[in-house]
Amino acid sequence: MEIIHSVFTIGRYCSADFLLADMYIRGYSSPFSWMFVDLETALHFIQTSFEGFTDAVRSDDGSFIHKDFPTDQDRICQWIHHDLSNETTIAAIKRRADRLISRISSPSTLLIYYDNTPRPIEYYTDLLGPFLAKYGCKLLVVIHSSITKIVYQVDSLCIIESDGINARPLLNYLYMFNIVPIEESCVLEEPLIVREVL
Repeated sequence: MEIIHSVFTIGRYCSADFLLADMYIRGYSSPFSWMFVDLETALHFIQTSFEGFTDAVRSDDGSFIHKDFPTDQDRICQWIHHDLSNETTIAAIKRRADRLISRISSPSTLLIYYDNTPRPIEYYTDLLGPFLAKYGCKLLVVIHSSITKIVYQVDSLCIIESDGINARPLLNYLYMFNIVPIEESCVLEEPLIVREVL
């Protein structure tokens, strides 16, 4: 059983954060918390140390969309709950990104990606194999399904199907969670400015 000290969500929607909160293992926010981001885009920003991550423009609906990923593409990077015109919010997201980068090479770090759209296993393995070989962390993909089961497990990558609600027993079977506070996460941060969604 793998011991996990740090857990970070890396997308796709808010479902990953809800899963961590339900399991009481959400020790701190990820830079990808409470936003829409696809797997390829999340990996891109991790590998570039989040360079240009908050370069966003306000959309017609009031949300913020990364300037390089308009909503009519497969790639998405959209903040619907964050006000990216606020410097305090941007600073908080940067601290979250620095926290993730400081832990990414630890074998006791788990990244979780929750995908509402089932894709072939090769989609995940092709993207994640080289990434995991480079960084050394562990990664769990949760594919939304009414049945909870392991569909792939090799080395640091595990892919399961679950509705999220029933994932807790399986995750506790796969990992031993012992979330360790990170020193900088113990310091009080300014509150993140959250935009009201109408």
